[in-house]
Amino acid sequence: TKSALTKALEETSSLEKAYDKYLTLRNFNEDNSSFYLDAFAHFKDVDDNIAARIISNLWEMNPKDETYLKLVELSSRYLGNYALSGLLNDELNTTSPTAVQPFFTEAKLHLAEGNYQEALNRLSVLEKGGTYGSINVSPITKSLERELKNLVFLKKGSLDVTKVKEAYFKNTQMNVRLLVEWSNSKAEFEIQFVNPQNRFFNWEHTLSADQKRIEEEVNLGYTMEEFELYDDLKGDWKINAIYKGNLEPENDDPLVLLCSVYENFGYPSQKKKLVWLYLDNQGTKKGIVK
Repeated sequence: TKSALTKALEETSSLEKAYDKYLTLRNFNEDNSSFYLDAFAHFKDVDDNIAARIISNLWEMNPKDETYLKLVELSSRYLGNYALSGLLNDELNTTSPTAVQPFFTEAKLHLAEGNYQEALNRLSVLEKGGTYGSINVSPITKSLERELKNLVFLKKGSLDVTKVKEAYFKNTQMNVRLLVEWSNSKAEFEIQFVNPQNRFFNWEHTLSADQKRIEEEVNLGYTMEEFELYDDLKGDWKINAIYKGNLEPENDDPLVLLCSVYENFGYPSQKKKLVWLYLDNQGTKKGIVK
């Protein structure tokens, strides 16, 4: 179901009118996070600058809140606004200096900006546990190794790979690689895979399914997971996200997901696209990709 704001914006005849409508309605929704996220969802593929302005409001309203820092970081990365994304990521690093995710994001930002050598250096250092070997990277090892292998595979000719381990010269291959990052470790949700025969497989990010995992996320400072599909079953696959609520009942922070979808990962023909969506009590189930 579409929100009232989404419908109102879709009914406007131009970008200018849509933005005017947003400004008018904002006066009645100043404290409503979902309002800003609906607006961002509408403008994100239409006008980067307007979308960045809208999502930055949530940072201004919650300048020290880690969940909102992450939420705005993921959203600005979707827009390709790496300057804003980097600023927010530095802030997250300052807030939680031992958290593993900001280091990974930093490397990913270098990658996105085409600073391949710097990205390789950062990933290699992180893979060893950071500069002093003191960061616990075990939960994100799979993602780290795949990023390293893929970077070497794609850019080997223009990189200094003398310090890269032998293991990283052979890329991992799969039909679909899905890397999901999210804004709040205390949100409960599921990633649902529906195969061509309409059979379901759910990965649950809930206290009842995996309490240890959620505690580890909070302690080590990471909010990401990756999944892979191999072509054992040809046909239409659907991947959905389902919202289950928040571990802190009084907390109604929305949940933003940034999904990197790679097709033919590890092959010369690989393609990547980013999918951004948010979940809250308004809409409990949303499609990520088909």
